[in-house]
Amino acid sequence: MRTREDVLDWLSSLLAFGVKPGLERMQAMLLELQIDPDAIPTIHVAGTNGKGSTVAFLREMGIAEGLQIGTFTSPYIIQFEERIMLNGVPIAEDELVAAAIAVQAAIGHIDPALGTVTEFEALTGLAFYYFDQIRPDFVIYEVGLGGLYDSTNVFKKPFAAIITSIGHDHQAILGDTLQEIALQKFGIIKQGTPVIAGKLQEELTVPLMAYCGDRN
Repeated sequence: MRTREDVLDWLSSLLAFGVKPGLERMQAMLLELQIDPDAIPTIHVAGTNGKGSTVAFLREMGIAEGLQIGTFTSPYIIQFEERIMLNGVPIAEDELVAAAIAVQAAIGHIDPALGTVTEFEALTGLAFYYFDQIRPDFVIYEVGLGGLYDSTNVFKKPFAAIITSIGHDHQAILGDTLQEIALQKFGIIKQGTPVIAGKLQEELTVPLMAYCGDRN
């Protein structure tokens, strides 16, 4: 791969493998890349609506304090590179290509029994590689789908977990009821990690408190 178009073509070729919830492939990829996802302080954001604006607000707050803030979001507005940014500046072409080459090589060493890496898993790998190289003060990761089995959910102890509003989304994968969907999103909460939640429906506050209580 030499250009951004090569990277995009490679990622698009992985679309055929669809969505395969699970963390085994992602964990194997990071192991091959020798990346510790907890080496950089991380804020993890899940929810149905408001994730993107929450990430943007946090990024600007961090920048105002003189911090280097990486962000991983989806989808993009103008250009693909917006999904991986440092202080609001999209990843440069040469850095994108270098990350893709490294991730593609790592994927080639993953046990085939784990299944084929998906497009979003590979994209998440690009973000982890890029931020591991530049080491910003914080990285804010937006969940792609759900939370519990999302490819971003490889942290053992993020700096904070944020749950925005929750609604009926991706029901074929996450569940039919709000409670089932919420439990998938609560999956980013780890033991000892501070949790910030937006305004949730009354029927979700008790499950959230119970989930957090189990992880104290």
